[in-house]
Amino acid sequence: AAGNGIDFSAATQTSATGASMASELLDDYETGTWTPTVSTATGYSGQVGTYTKIGNLVHIRGYVRTTGTSSATNRIGGIPFAASDEYAISISKAEHLPSSVVSITMRTSDTFLYFMDRTAASTGMSVNPNMCSGTALFQFAGTYRG
Repeated sequence: AAGNGIDFSAATQTSATGASMASELLDDYETGTWTPTVSTATGYSGQVGTYTKIGNLVHIRGYVRTTGTSSATNRIGGIPFAASDEYAISISKAEHLPSSVVSITMRTSDTFLYFMDRTAASTGMSVNPNMCSGTALFQFAGTYRG
């Protein structure tokens, strides 16, 4: 119903630029679960995802372990809301990678997370690299604008 949520209209704060808020009512808060999927998985032994959405900001956490893949993997699907732009999502753990990497992260695009990595010899990040062929484990968390 109209007027439900947290009303910030009593707070009188002005920014240095004189910008004003489009809305002073926080009425979009949601928590839930989602199921991360690996684009080429042939089976799973674990798939867990949680999210918190506040307004148009979405914070996700996920864990996915495959029992096999039909070919190399370059994306995870199923994020709960389509991303409005490209945002970095941190990977806290990755196992069974095809090569030695110095750093690994994911980026949002629509409802997918695409991998990016840097090997010891590279000078930049590789976009959409093949991250595994066989079993894989990825744990990740991050915030994006939906």
